Amino acid sequence: MNPEPLLDLPPDRRTTELRRVREREQAAEGHERRKHRVMWQCVALAFLGVPVYAASWSLTDPALTPPVRALYVWNSNPAVIAADQAQVLRGLAREDLFTIVHEQVMTDTARYADVVLPATTFLEGYDVAKAGMLRMTTRLAPLAEKDNIRVNCLAPGWIATGGSLEYWQSLTPAERSARGVPSRLLTTDEIAEAVARLADDRSLAGRVLVWWPDAEPRFIRWGDRGYRELEDLSPPLAEAMGDREDLNSMDRS
Repeated sequence: MNPEPLLDLPPDRRTTELRRVREREQAAEGHERRKHRVMWQCVALAFLGVPVYAASWSLTDPALTPPVRALYVWNSNPAVIAADQAQVLRGLAREDLFTIVHEQVMTDTARYADVVLPATTFLEGYDVAKAGMLRMTTRLAPLAEKDNIRVNCLAPGWIATGGSLEYWQSLTPAERSARGVPSRLLTTDEIAEAVARLADDRSLAGRVLVWWPDAEPRFIRWGDRGYRELEDLSPPLAEAMGDREDLNSMDRS
């Protein structure tokens, strides 16, 4: 309210109107603060992996300013698991709501979507992350000469630790062969030795070392974009890493 017309009111009436104006403003500010606090709590808990769903009121609240006009759903299915399902479905069914669902499979929420984006599985994401690490290593190789920073990448196979070792020990040699499990595992000492050798040799900056348990360690050839072209280690490095531990003592089969 414009305060100027209040000056024409009698003093007692003016005080009453001013009090009402302040109460309305405080109520509006309180509503906005509560709304933003709840939304930020939802965002914070979502980043922590805690499922929080405000869809039941935010999609249908007529007093929400500005209203929700677009919805992006990732790794969730609020049409089934959010509280007050009937109200959530009414919100998802709004004609003026643009909904994008990022999922691996068709879900109840995806059936309300305007656009469904295919999501990768864990294995696909892991492969992409590993490939990115390999390429980052080779691209950062010039830092060795420019800034005296050396970057290497070690891509090992199965290592004799934790669940990998327990699973390997639970199989017979025939079962390992049938399931594509290596006949031996790399030890933590072998991995540590490989890392130490990469760090000691300045000429190996930017190189990617691939070490499958059933084979000798080899480098990815410069310029190769995968594991197709591998090259043997230099004789001194191969000799230093040639003493491999026998894991027969770990085999319970």
